[in-house]
Amino acid sequence: ADMNYVMTSVMLLSSFGIRLEQKTMIGKALSAPLATMALALIVANLGIIPFSSPIYGIVNRYLVPLAVPMLLFDSDLKRVVSDTGSLLKCFFVGAMATIVGTLITYPLIPLSSLSVPGEGWKVASALAARHIGGAINFVAVADTLGISGSSVSAAIAADNVVVALYFAFLFYLAKEHS
Repeated sequence: ADMNYVMTSVMLLSSFGIRLEQKTMIGKALSAPLATMALALIVANLGIIPFSSPIYGIVNRYLVPLAVPMLLFDSDLKRVVSDTGSLLKCFFVGAMATIVGTLITYPLIPLSSLSVPGEGWKVASALAARHIGGAINFVAVADTLGISGSSVSAAIAADNVVVALYFAFLFYLAKEHS
């Protein structure tokens, strides 16, 4: 596909995702990045934009890393720390538990069935990053460590199944105790 067409599509999808966040309840619940990703999934599956393009690499390599500091420049870190209170402490405990859990679990389940040998530790690292900071962290770590596309796809699919089972279990426990 034409690179100008793809870049224009990405910009329009981003703008529409921001607008959804500002004007709709669903957009507010999802946030602009998630609304944009959902829209991109829909239009890609409808064949309106391609699944792969050099533009996506440019966006991930240059624009996404620029967006993070721009968001941080607009935040008051003293207020963030004071407003989050004990929640920030809980986040740090959860993040540390995720790291320790990954370090303990990886030797037990080394992910040796991946299509590219030696990528198990990379995938484990990317999954830990995902569970600490979300999908964007998974993508950033996977890109930084050079994880193959087939391993990324397998990891995301397996993780989605495990997380779905985990949440189903949590909902079951909550229902039992209510």
